[in-house]
Amino acid sequence: MSILAPFAVAFFAATAAAQSVTLADAVRAALRSDNDALLTQDEKVRIAGDREQEAGGQFDWGAHVEGGWQTLYVPKVANGVVPGKGVLTNTTQILGGIYYSASVGREFRNGISVAPGVTAYPSTGGASTAQTLGLTELRPSLGLRIPLLQGLGEEAADSAELSARATLAGTRFDRDFAAAHTVHDTVLTYWRCVATEGLAKISSQSLQDGKHYEESLRKMADRGLLEPMIVQRSAGANVSREIALRQAEDAFHSCQRDLAVAMTGAAADRAFEPGEDLPNVTGQSGLVGQLQEQAMDDIALNNRSDLKAARQYIAAALATRRGVEDSTSPILNLQIDPTRAIVSYTQSLENNTAEGKAAEALSDQRQAQIALHQLETQVQIDIGDAIRNLQSALSEWNAASGAERQMENVVSDAKKRAAFGITPGTAGNTMTIDRSDVLTSEDQLAQIRNQMINAKLLFASSVADLRLVSGTVHPEQETAASVADKFSTLTVK
Repeated sequence: MSILAPFAVAFFAATAAAQSVTLADAVRAALRSDNDALLTQDEKVRIAGDREQEAGGQFDWGAHVEGGWQTLYVPKVANGVVPGKGVLTNTTQILGGIYYSASVGREFRNGISVAPGVTAYPSTGGASTAQTLGLTELRPSLGLRIPLLQGLGEEAADSAELSARATLAGTRFDRDFAAAHTVHDTVLTYWRCVATEGLAKISSQSLQDGKHYEESLRKMADRGLLEPMIVQRSAGANVSREIALRQAEDAFHSCQRDLAVAMTGAAADRAFEPGEDLPNVTGQSGLVGQLQEQAMDDIALNNRSDLKAARQYIAAALATRRGVEDSTSPILNLQIDPTRAIVSYTQSLENNTAEGKAAEALSDQRQAQIALHQLETQVQIDIGDAIRNLQSALSEWNAASGAERQMENVVSDAKKRAAFGITPGTAGNTMTIDRSDVLTSEDQLAQIRNQMINAKLLFASSVADLRLVSGTVHPEQETAASVADKFSTLTVK
């Protein structure tokens, strides 16, 4: 017995022990809460949200309180010069005063800020309000500041928050596409497991046919009807079949491992076996023929989450650029309090820092626009490839299906001839030679069925690819059954 023969038995025993799962089961498992790929995206969303909160913090209400001791230089008071009144002299005295001030204020998103408050001197060291020339009088303040150039308007004052908000929206879109991509990869793995299992079964059947033929030759050689070399040649051919079976089994077990990783996040001992067949290709010609690249491009441009994310990143870069460009303007502020109104002006004489930041922000925006253009181009390429692959798969399937029907007739005819010991075009030949015609026909039929499985796999994979690149599946907004159905059907709504 060949050392590889037991692997066929072990393969089917392992397959029988594996847990059967549907495509919907695989989709549901891929979207589990502890999926590392999705957890990574969650962290990116969380960080983007924290940055938005941080950027919006500049508009929070804030309180300011201060107090302490202060030296007061006040005129001396001369008493007795005017009866009942003190007279301020031209000499000063130094006194100590205690003061405090308190205010509550904020900056608004249009750039205007206000901080109403009060300043008081509860202790002035005995100095009167007249001596301090009103300094120690209880004074209210408004703290109203109105920017007239730099910092005026929401695009200028709130640019950091607007940029952070757009970045957060883009990160959420990226997460949605990552979820779709994760499910897409799981679906491809599922279909690959279905295909490799089918190929392994065909290889197993081919080996069984070869073993049966070898056994019949061996019996005839034992009776002296054949040369031993013929048996040896048949045994060598079966070794090749056994190697092919082993390779097919290894491919299936490797796929089972990949499916386990996709569904559980670990290459565990627990094995999963697909419980569904590859999508049917028969009758799909009409749907494939209706697919138009331009129409699918339009669907993708409207639905792809990563494209939406790229547009949000452009918006974020634009908001940053507008805010930075605003900083190149002079600072002209109007400050208003109950007792005064002041206009202040500040101008950088060279403006290198502001202009450098503005140029950098413009470059960031251009890079974001280039990234969007590259992504849109890649989408068009991917959609064209997916449609062409569907057409190729359909053509290969139709050709292989016709060849399978013809070869089944050939195998059936060869078996009938073998039963009567008749070889076409000759007479009186032994039945052994006729049986070789059956085996050759069965080998050819096995190759055709392998091609049919590969064509179905290409078709199923291309359907999943088209779903992903057209952006028509959003796994976390739909049920697992609905997602599985979309990834295995061609109709795009």
